[in-house]
Amino acid sequence: MAVFVDACWMHAAVTLCKRRGRRRTLLAAAALLLAACSSSGAPAPPAREGADGTARALYEAAEAGRADAVRELLAAGAAPDAARNAHHHGRTPLMSAAGNGHLDAVCVLLEADADHHLQDTTGASALMLASRAGHTAVVGLLLEKGADPDLQETIGQSALMWASLEGHTDVARLLLDRGAYPDLQEHTHGSTALMWASRKGHLDIAHMLLLKGAGADARTKSARASVRARAAACSVLRLRC
Repeated sequence: MAVFVDACWMHAAVTLCKRRGRRRTLLAAAALLLAACSSSGAPAPPAREGADGTARALYEAAEAGRADAVRELLAAGAAPDAARNAHHHGRTPLMSAAGNGHLDAVCVLLEADADHHLQDTTGASALMLASRAGHTAVVGLLLEKGADPDLQETIGQSALMWASLEGHTDVARLLLDRGAYPDLQEHTHGSTALMWASRKGHLDIAHMLLLKGAGADARTKSARASVRARAAACSVLRLRC
């Protein structure tokens, strides 16, 4: 089996490891891998720009929540939004850190002006990914930095819809308090946050949404379905709506 070595990643790793006294060990490992490539007869892949390896290192550090490594790579000149990971829907380091709940890494990236408005190939933003996973502190920080709570994915899902679907009460409350519109609809079936919360039995979230007027806005595309969902939720919660 051919062994491929990413010279750019090795360069970025060596840069980080110089300060930690592991340079000789890392170089020895690289030499063994290069020898394996030579003995296998496999052609070495073409060298890429050093910035590419640094970008990959930044993405992986953010994904793992290694805030110190993220800070070092940014200080070394890594662009905070350059590392779009093709294997993860084109996500940036900020999206990955947010979706995994790595608050410290998110802080470092935002301090370096990482763009929280960017969306991956599915339309998901850092705020949506954090909301879907229930990372309340990350959601709060992103909202504080100006993230749009009503941004929608390609299929129309919003941060509030994801929080309502997954039952993340604190996240839903935070989004509503920061002005998230409760009657946004996804594009496939016209489902709203209230519909998702009701279907999944998240009555505390449904209650919050009703108090914010969910289902009462006749301007929505599927007004009848939205009103029916509101009436059903009110009946279950024994509220006068």
